[in-house]
Amino acid sequence: MMKKILLVLLVVFLGTLSSYAQSTTSLRGVITDSSGGVIAGASVAMASTENGGVRTSVTDANGVYNFPQVVPGTYRLVAEKSGFAKMTRTNITLLVNTPSTLDLVMVVGATGDVVNVQAEVSQINTTDASLGNPFSEMQVRQIPLQTRNVVELLSVQPGVTSNGEVLGARRDQNNVTLDGADVNNNQNSGLIAQNTTTGLGGYQGSNANGANINSGFNAVLPIPLDSVEEFRVTVAGQGANMGRSSGGQVALVTKSGTNNLHGSLYEYNRNSATAANTWFNNQAGVARQPLVRNQFGASTGGKIVRDRAFYFFNYEQRQDASGVAQVRAVPSDSLRQGIFKYRMCNNPTGPGGVCDPVNDQIFVQDISASDIQAVDPIGKGVNTSMLPILNQYPSGNAPSFGEDGGLNFSGFRFNAPSHRSDHAIVGKIDVHLDRAGKHTVSLRGTLADNTDDQILAQFPGQAPASTLRDNSKGFAAQYTAILRSNLVSVLNLSYTRFGQALSGVAGPVLFQTSLDPLQNPYARPLSQRLPTLNPNEDIAWTKGAHTITAGFSARFIHNNTRSFANSFARYGYGATELIGLGADIDSALTNFMSTNPMRFGPNVGLADPVSVTNGMGAILGLVNDDFHTDLFSKNGTPLLQGTVQARRFIEQDYGLYVGDTYRVSRELTLSFGLRWENFRPPYEANGYQVMPTVPLNQYFAERNAGQSQGLPQNALPNARLKWTLDGPVNGKPTWWQPSNLNFAPRFGLAYSPSSRGGWLAKMFGRGGALRVGASMVYDRFGSDLITQYDQFGSIGLAYKANFPDSYSFSTSPRYGGSSPTLPAPPQETFPYQPPDIAAIIGDFEGISPNLKPPYAYVFTASFAREIPGKMTLEIGYAGRLSHRLLMEGDVYTPLEYFKDPKSGVTWEQNAGIVRKLFDSGLTPAQVKANPSLVPTLPFVEDIWPTLANVDVPGSASANYFMCVYQDYGGSYLDCLHALDRNVTSSYNPGKCLTVTGCYTFFPIQGSSLPTWMNSGTAAYHGLTVSLRRRFSGGLSFDFNYSWSHSVDDGSAAESGAGEQGAAIQNIYNTKEFRGSSDFDMRHNISGNALFELPVGRGKLLLRDASRWLDFMVGGWQVSGLSRFRTGLPTTVAGGLEYNANYWLSSLAIVTGPINQGVRIDQNGNPSIFGSTSTSNSFADELPGHTGKRAAVRLPSFFNTDLGVTKVFKLPGESQRIHFRAEAFNVFNNVNFTNPSLSLTSPGTFGEFQGVMEPRVMQFALRYEF
Repeated sequence: MMKKILLVLLVVFLGTLSSYAQSTTSLRGVITDSSGGVIAGASVAMASTENGGVRTSVTDANGVYNFPQVVPGTYRLVAEKSGFAKMTRTNITLLVNTPSTLDLVMVVGATGDVVNVQAEVSQINTTDASLGNPFSEMQVRQIPLQTRNVVELLSVQPGVTSNGEVLGARRDQNNVTLDGADVNNNQNSGLIAQNTTTGLGGYQGSNANGANINSGFNAVLPIPLDSVEEFRVTVAGQGANMGRSSGGQVALVTKSGTNNLHGSLYEYNRNSATAANTWFNNQAGVARQPLVRNQFGASTGGKIVRDRAFYFFNYEQRQDASGVAQVRAVPSDSLRQGIFKYRMCNNPTGPGGVCDPVNDQIFVQDISASDIQAVDPIGKGVNTSMLPILNQYPSGNAPSFGEDGGLNFSGFRFNAPSHRSDHAIVGKIDVHLDRAGKHTVSLRGTLADNTDDQILAQFPGQAPASTLRDNSKGFAAQYTAILRSNLVSVLNLSYTRFGQALSGVAGPVLFQTSLDPLQNPYARPLSQRLPTLNPNEDIAWTKGAHTITAGFSARFIHNNTRSFANSFARYGYGATELIGLGADIDSALTNFMSTNPMRFGPNVGLADPVSVTNGMGAILGLVNDDFHTDLFSKNGTPLLQGTVQARRFIEQDYGLYVGDTYRVSRELTLSFGLRWENFRPPYEANGYQVMPTVPLNQYFAERNAGQSQGLPQNALPNARLKWTLDGPVNGKPTWWQPSNLNFAPRFGLAYSPSSRGGWLAKMFGRGGALRVGASMVYDRFGSDLITQYDQFGSIGLAYKANFPDSYSFSTSPRYGGSSPTLPAPPQETFPYQPPDIAAIIGDFEGISPNLKPPYAYVFTASFAREIPGKMTLEIGYAGRLSHRLLMEGDVYTPLEYFKDPKSGVTWEQNAGIVRKLFDSGLTPAQVKANPSLVPTLPFVEDIWPTLANVDVPGSASANYFMCVYQDYGGSYLDCLHALDRNVTSSYNPGKCLTVTGCYTFFPIQGSSLPTWMNSGTAAYHGLTVSLRRRFSGGLSFDFNYSWSHSVDDGSAAESGAGEQGAAIQNIYNTKEFRGSSDFDMRHNISGNALFELPVGRGKLLLRDASRWLDFMVGGWQVSGLSRFRTGLPTTVAGGLEYNANYWLSSLAIVTGPINQGVRIDQNGNPSIFGSTSTSNSFADELPGHTGKRAAVRLPSFFNTDLGVTKVFKLPGESQRIHFRAEAFNVFNNVNFTNPSLSLTSPGTFGEFQGVMEPRVMQFALRYEF
């Protein structure tokens, strides 16, 4: 440990990743005489009360003084002018990134006369149009934060969502700086958040700061609360000096040493005795989560040489030995015995012969092993190799979590052990190179040494599925030179290295739809080293009424990854990959019941066909899926299964800016700026990168244009694609072309008529301001995108050789006790052309080579003024119009708008007619009895004339209806696939029926190719209200409210999007899915407060108390943080049909009334609806179209955290002991999450599966000196 401490103090000079002078602030003002006349030529000196540094200025002809690029802290201001008494203002507190104003009035007096005034600097910004509230050290330390992650204070700003979207910006666009150094995860900050109590995959997912690493509140370095001097967020209206990304700009400042010794010793403890249990644990009879957390540390700061050199040091450690509530899907006790249960009815009245949960009497039936053998299309019955696997699962204790409500699948709730050992070291040295403090060097170093259970045990008795080791570190150096009183230079250099390694599962893993596997197949080993080096320079020059700023920044990033994500296979039963989605087993069970009317009754129907399919898939042991990836070297040599994928991605970012803050008059300030961003396209340092020889944007354009003319896929000029090596190492361009014209203008106006009288004085008060701003901002992108593409899209280097999605219950392999033998990988050379396929296989990923950085126009307007009670009220508007947002669209989508040259009808129009027939109540049984019920469909008769008489005696049109709804369970693309590709099916095995030849609709080499493209747009408009009271008289508070509406085409951030994020649901109509954003939070309220009770010596009550009495009854503080937000919108999943593409299964559309609101449903379970029968108000999306955006609003959220502190003053005014008790979710509100919203689970539709954290208490003891 001592070596690490010395490393921080001695090697710290390696640098700082500054983000454009975001660690400083400024002070300006006007000096007048008592009559209001300006005083030019006055000397103004600003001295730090903490380290003795002094800066000077002289007022200009307008009486204006200005101190730009000031280190945040506490200062004393002295103004002198011949003929006037010296004016001294003390206790001036300047907050980071918050331009402050302090006007002075000098009085006539003799030399030597001094006027001393306790300063109250206006925190109203009268300089620019930036929006965002600062937090002082007291607020940072006193506000109760459950994660103790200071970056999460971003979430209490107006217009910020719980996951980190800021005024419409994606969550991965926030920029977190520490002392000006970039401490972002430059690959995947802002992944989608998961609630740890739902148990989804056992994912724990928090970093060294306690933050969920999948939210937008992240820093790669540990930032202990005791090391933070100040915190400020700019949510909009940023100046030209702020860049890197377009979201919230978070500026943190590390404490510095002063001439006075100060420090702290502290311990924070949480334990089970004062924690509540989760709602679902209580219902399942599971004990309260074990909770033992100790977070302790020490900090100290002081002088090395008085007024010249200072140090600060903080060490913090966190030790957890706790448990986290988890839930897993397990087989029911009856299924483990080989007994199968299902819901059925007689005389079904629902669409397609399915039971209607409202109008039909539904009851539970079960069948034995002999019955299952009779139902099994191949007559094998219960899989004797699968039963031992099913019996390794624990018995369920939460039936409502099961897909079918406990018949064959149940839930198992338990507390998984969670251990954590985190160590953080922060050291900082500040040196004044000269006595005047005009040349200053600041050095900071941060080290992390963490071991955390990242993915928890899959089941009791197991070790954690994945353990994280994090040894990230960052070093920063800053040189500030006051070259002249009006010229300041800040030079920065930093080195931040994000380093982590995750353990995981090796070898193939068996899985089953509707069950959690016994081993987590997604917990694969991964390691990453991501060093970032960044030099930059910022200059501020004041000339008359102008303050001109300029600067540059360069960022050099090396992303070194070693991943086993594609090194091992997953195999088992997958529902969505079944051809026909299990229609054959559903028909087999229905036929079995129909042949036994005495036992099952007449005219039988199934109430939940999907659950029947999944239950049968488990008990019969289907292995219709085997997901594995063949890996290759650059020369085409196959690599063995289990070989690591090692990559080194190189990125370079550059930025330049210039800005001018022009004080037109005492009342009006204009700010102009221009920023240039250049994000160089990344590349792989060893040449492991490929791209198609035909650009995918061109390929899609050809397909789309051809289908409108009736040109089949097989006749296109680039019907088949080839992939070849690319990138600079291979002498070729990289994945996309550079974008060199990313100019971002900025404008701001601040009007503050504080010196006027009349109605303006009444409106603006003292120091009020009207501010208006407009800016253009660019998204930073590509870092995570390329790592995903490398895994899923590097065809020729990594080929997904999965089982074809063309197995049914009749043809699928069955589990025999071990993983399937993998076929030998093909021999490959570049350019590589994937083979033609005759099955649903070939899932790739692509990048359009014309990608450019997304951009947005941001508009702000706000009015702020002081109101009685030392409060500030600010009302504002913020708007954001986003363009070129990154989204993924499947360029392999079948040609659904293919036009029949004879009839002029498209496939989409034809499918719509068939869907209307089904929705009107037409069933396959009726068509089988009377094929003429299906009218002539010109498209079908022209394209598939030989379909006549294939399924039933009758027209091709009637047989097409049977193809969709009898043979393929309502999945339009499965039917189209059977007709268009050379597949083994009942439709002329080994042949296709399309008159224009095989592959008229489908691509020849694959089934899905989601491709990144600049396709999305978005619009955000919001009202923000902030009421703040600065700390005075023992009270401070912030109240923030925002009303907003966000609309977009898709809401996912690029980072963490994976294979199915930021999806374009319908690539032929990218705007069809446009609607309220996934993060559209109409009403968002947050508030925090700090109140010192007016009891004790010098206070309102017991003012004259003795020191001993004051020791006992004085020093009480109460602090709190409260949040409320209305529910977020979400979609409803369909019934696993594929109606738009083979990349995404269908979503649902709304077909009936929906009655929302948290309540207990007919099953006795908490639900977002009153009854599971609400599923009847939804249906699968129309073929060739999308589901309903924002079909359902999730419940609102409310939470309050409360802290109570008792301060004991020790002898000597500078020593105190704090005892603090905090309660997070103090009222123990139950905030339900994760409702079951899939038409595949009608028995549990709407029922909640998770809940947010219950009440937890924390106790702290602090010694401060």
